[in-house]
Amino acid sequence: MTTERGSPPTRRVVNVLNLLAEDPGRALTLTVIAAQAGITPATCLGILNELAQAGYVVRHPDRTYSLGGALVSVGAAARDSRAGVSRARIELRALGEELGRLCTASSVIGDEIVVLDAAGPVTEESPLVRIGSRFPFLAPVGLVNAAWHSDAVITRWLERAPVELPKKKLARLRAVIASARQQGYMVERLTNVEANLHQILPMAFANAGSDATRRALAEALLIFADRDYLTTELERPATSSVSVICAPCFDADGRPELVLGVYVMEVKVTIAAVRRMAARLRAACDAVTASIGGRDPFSAGG
Repeated sequence: MTTERGSPPTRRVVNVLNLLAEDPGRALTLTVIAAQAGITPATCLGILNELAQAGYVVRHPDRTYSLGGALVSVGAAARDSRAGVSRARIELRALGEELGRLCTASSVIGDEIVVLDAAGPVTEESPLVRIGSRFPFLAPVGLVNAAWHSDAVITRWLERAPVELPKKKLARLRAVIASARQQGYMVERLTNVEANLHQILPMAFANAGSDATRRALAEALLIFADRDYLTTELERPATSSVSVICAPCFDADGRPELVLGVYVMEVKVTIAAVRRMAARLRAACDAVTASIGGRDPFSAGG
């Protein structure tokens, strides 16, 4: 049996880059970077000098540092390596303009959900989601991404939950998945707590430096395992409180390549309005799926 071994020098470089990426508009001094990254100033200076020579970091005249332009091409290459991103970018911009909402494209990469693109107006109610935001793919976080995967993947996702999920919550999650597959999209509730959660969650995960901290945050989110509507629940009231509507884009094997989302963030939305937005979102997802020769395994012809 082999044991995975880390590389402390590489980890220091990664910590420095992650620290600078937390707030791209803010430049930090060597002292601040060293302290927050947990390394000595001398080691930090060596790292920053190497990164600056490669163009990954910029050293400003006031002796502060920020991310450099070389990372733009690296990030763009990573984003565009996912099939359908180019077409999704076009669809997101059209969706954002037409619906007047923040729209995003995300994908499961490894054990994380990564936001690959975003478009549309940003208001005070909009969540702090930006391109590159990452969240742990641990149940119940990522239900909108997990729902469209195979039953085997969903089982593994549930088994990796940070704490054991009660039978009632498991039954609820599976019912929501079945409902979402039937209607082709998923709608999340919005409560006062949920609104605050959408505001702070991306920042909280961005600042969670260790895997243990990120898992602890995921564990805290178990209280929100019931926030997704079933079809029957969505049809009962005249209006519903909606945070986000999500729908999948599939590859040629019928696997979810991307999930597109429209952030509604309103406490009273008519069911007719939800359906109109969901239908427009589904059309965008279908266009992305078609652009990569994909197929929807849950549709009548899939």
